[in-house]
Amino acid sequence: YRQALDGTYPAVLMETENLTGTTAASVKPAVKIYTGFTSPAIKETTILADGSTVVEYYYTRNQYTLTWVTDGDALTGPYTKGLVLYEAPITQPDEPTKTGYTFTGWNESVPATMPATNKTFTATWDANQYTITLDKQGGTGGTSSVLVTFDQTLPTIIAPTRMGYTFAGYYDAVEGNGTPYYNNSGVGLLSWTTASDGTLYAAWTPNTNTAYVVKHYRQALDGTYPSTLMEVENFTGTTAASVAPAVKTYTGFTSPATKTVTIAADGTTEVAYYYTRNKYFLQWITDGDALTGAYTKDSVLFETTITEPATPTKTGYTFAGWNAPVPPTMPAGNKTFTATWTANTNTPYAVHHYQLNLDGSRPATPTEIENFTGTTGISVEPMVKTYEGFTSPAPKTVTIAADGSTVVEYYYTRNQYTLTWVTDGDALTGSYTKGLVLFETKII
Repeated sequence: YRQALDGTYPAVLMETENLTGTTAASVKPAVKIYTGFTSPAIKETTILADGSTVVEYYYTRNQYTLTWVTDGDALTGPYTKGLVLYEAPITQPDEPTKTGYTFTGWNESVPATMPATNKTFTATWDANQYTITLDKQGGTGGTSSVLVTFDQTLPTIIAPTRMGYTFAGYYDAVEGNGTPYYNNSGVGLLSWTTASDGTLYAAWTPNTNTAYVVKHYRQALDGTYPSTLMEVENFTGTTAASVAPAVKTYTGFTSPATKTVTIAADGTTEVAYYYTRNKYFLQWITDGDALTGAYTKDSVLFETTITEPATPTKTGYTFAGWNAPVPPTMPAGNKTFTATWTANTNTPYAVHHYQLNLDGSRPATPTEIENFTGTTGISVEPMVKTYEGFTSPAPKTVTIAADGSTVVEYYYTRNQYTLTWVTDGDALTGSYTKGLVLFETKII
């Protein structure tokens, strides 16, 4: 008898063997070997004379271990597993799942009932393929998308390019954040472990040799800025970095404020600096007559042509030039030119000699006039005269006026003399002149 799946032994025999032997003899009928069953111990019995001897053997149904291996998600559904009786119906799990893979079946065919052996069924899988979009983040060229197999290293791609930048790989976040999936040569670094399509983002390293130009313009005399540059400077810097190129210092010009600019990736950045032409004060000092002519003066632009005044004049002097050479154009600084003079040596001056009248008054006209010439501005001491009957004044020191107006007046005092009349007789009578008498007084 073979044990049923419910653990009972059915009335219907699995097999009957009819044997013969010697009456009253002891026999040990052999047990059978049935696949999936455990044979009982052999029994010993005596053969009855009437042939009624029956030996019953009961075979226990074996249990075998049934295992399902998926290397995926937990199995679901009412399925057969663990210790399973031989020939018990096998119910398979629900179709298993595994992230990134498609189930393709078990490693071998699953029988309808439990075989007479431990059994392990292993799920087989095909890795899914996904499309990765490559966001170039401003780059051009190269691979735009790639078909990847789940859990396999990413295939090599063609790297993009971007003016002013060097490709630094693809990441799962922008600006080089996150995890790198490609290096700068386009070689895959990781396996794709996301069970869906995805996007990777190009990372870029700014170049440090991106060109930019600084142009310096100096204001023309007419106030415009010529198209011809004064100076051009070529620099390199880091793409997208802010720079503040230094301004120049040009003699005679005011430098503009420094500008801050961002270096364009394509090397087209230009910084234009405009230098304002300075004005300086120009004056002419003569200490003489008013200047004449169309000459340059007051507030004058640097490098303006300097026109000198007409030759200046000053009474009593001859112009000897300016105190410093006059440049052809306005220098970078306030400038004062002072006339220098040579005193004339023929400047007239006069000496008037007055002989006082008898009443002590000054005569209307000089007794004598002397005309001389001398050097303007020089001190002179004209000689006094000696006149009979007069006392000469002390000499005067005067400076010769440039305009020839210098007049030295000398006043001569009329002397007094004693007039005496001697008679050796009677006293003189009448109204007559006597005693101290001024020179040239009429004698009575």
